[in-house]
Amino acid sequence: MGIIMKKISFILSLILLVACEDEDTNDNSLVGTWTMTDVSGGMYMIVNKSQYLKMGDVDGEISVSTYNEQGPVSSYFMTAIQVNENMDGSFISISTPNDINQPTYLSYTISDYISSLNDYDLSQLNISTMTGSYGYTNNSGNFNYVLELDSNGLYTFMVNNDTLYREIFINGEFINDSSRYAIASGTLKEVGLEVLANQKTLMTDNGYLTIPTNLTLTLNSDFTGTVNETFNGMNNISDIRWYVGPDSSFGWAYCYDSSDNIDNCDGGPQFNSFNVTENILDLNMNENMCIDDIAGSGYCDELAFDMYGVEIGTLDLYWTELYISMVKNIESKDSSTLNDNRTTKTGYSSIFQNIAKLKNANNTRNIE
Repeated sequence: MGIIMKKISFILSLILLVACEDEDTNDNSLVGTWTMTDVSGGMYMIVNKSQYLKMGDVDGEISVSTYNEQGPVSSYFMTAIQVNENMDGSFISISTPNDINQPTYLSYTISDYISSLNDYDLSQLNISTMTGSYGYTNNSGNFNYVLELDSNGLYTFMVNNDTLYREIFINGEFINDSSRYAIASGTLKEVGLEVLANQKTLMTDNGYLTIPTNLTLTLNSDFTGTVNETFNGMNNISDIRWYVGPDSSFGWAYCYDSSDNIDNCDGGPQFNSFNVTENILDLNMNENMCIDDIAGSGYCDELAFDMYGVEIGTLDLYWTELYISMVKNIESKDSSTLNDNRTTKTGYSSIFQNIAKLKNANNTRNIE
């Protein structure tokens, strides 16, 4: 992995070096502060077989109520579901949606092993709040649930009064406190998106393909700068190194500390082309996410299956199209280089960073 990362950093260094070498001939039309005024596009795919994809939509909910000796304490609900059925049994994970604006996160799992391993059946609940994380367990194997798979590959999950007891680690072992417990009940049904064979389909935002609602780029003449993005309800400011490639491409890399070290900058987008007309900047990205992968096998098939439930062997194309228009702040000036107060790698990322992650993962797989 270290060799691979060095290769990536070396390639990035070459790109930035070419950009810096062209500085004398650059008309500095890109230098300044740009604010996004319009954005369209996203990630698309074409499959060779009509099917239903899992985009995270559901009907229903699983409710959880907690109790102590005095009675009810709190109530919650969960609407995200993942199911893994394999040779060892059925493993179901229910959770609250990932939302940074919610102070509480719940995860409820059922591990139902094959008959020879019934003694290990259990359900678990974890409640994470601003003050701590609290676990509940039912290892008696007497949980009452139903899991059904329809003809479109979509699951319906029902659980009835699964009682889990508060689990505490005391004196080197886990102890169940029967005076405090939680009860899980409800029904969740996956709602699929029907896609037709050989038709271009825009993949909806599932939390991974988030296009920023606001985007501001500050580009300095020394090829440093900042990007200010708003996505998932969160505003994030990052230092960047930007470049113009010899093929007239434009992009930037996110920098992860305050140094001016190219090796600490990666994971940004590359736009195939750009155009500057007076105070308007237009960016165009058309990126094949599987350029080094063989359709029907390998990384992209696995990725499409994991993210959307695409049947293995039916993915033909998976690509990104993005069109961004930005306006220049006519009062903007060349600002200082990397700022010590910037923060990055917060755990939340936009479509720009996730495109880079997908491409790097695919490249890493092929290098290996």
